[in-house]
Amino acid sequence: MVADKRPPVVKAADLPEPHRISADDFEEIVCRFKIPLARRPALRDFLDEMVEEFAGAISRERSLPNQRADRGQIDKARKAIAKARVAINLASGPAARAALRRTAGCIGTMLSASWIRGRFPHDRIAPDLHFWPDDGRSVRTSARVPARPVPIDDLSRDERAYFAEHRARALIVAILDVFDATLAETRRRIVTPREDAKGIGGRIPLILRRYLLANLARFWRVLGRIPGRGVRSSGFPDFADAVCDAIGWPTDGVYADLPKAIKLSRNWR
Repeated sequence: MVADKRPPVVKAADLPEPHRISADDFEEIVCRFKIPLARRPALRDFLDEMVEEFAGAISRERSLPNQRADRGQIDKARKAIAKARVAINLASGPAARAALRRTAGCIGTMLSASWIRGRFPHDRIAPDLHFWPDDGRSVRTSARVPARPVPIDDLSRDERAYFAEHRARALIVAILDVFDATLAETRRRIVTPREDAKGIGGRIPLILRRYLLANLARFWRVLGRIPGRGVRSSGFPDFADAVCDAIGWPTDGVYADLPKAIKLSRNWR
């Protein structure tokens, strides 16, 4: 069996909120990597600011519902629509019919005539399509006049309201069907992690850590040093590793991610 030589993968859920580097750890870092005395206060402020920003970002991200929670809420909405569909169909007595006839006209004004005719193609009171300009016009008299007749819903407003008043229950159910189909497709597009995935999102790239590494690369250049690309001769890879460790972030995969982080830092110039 061939050994897996890929770098270890750290999941996003393994990335805790970073903490401020202790005085002892900071002193060890600046001495080990020979940070000039004049630059040490700036490095201290820089690292503190980075920790605060990334801790806030992680906290905000983890306060949001995860994929399973989102799909669960979509499922609840679809169940509510199913109940509403049944209930509106059961409201078939004369009182409900009379009340809907007096109130459902506003629903018709919200919908296009073409949509109503598409859903009820054989209904004799479905609103007609009104076109502008009239089909008989052959000459364009203004730049604002379209080359071909187009449906104008404003001309069918009363017809659409009339249809809604007399087909209220069927129209409401048709609208609920559209809502349900939309939510079903929405749910399908929300990808959930595997059941055995740890934490939120499974194997998500550690983008936040890459941003930290890119910022460290920029500061390294401020010192007049060149961050290496995957090699340790410049001292930067070990510096980045030490900072990650000091703020409480996992260091697995740091060296493998440095080339992309350094490239990212160059794009910020």
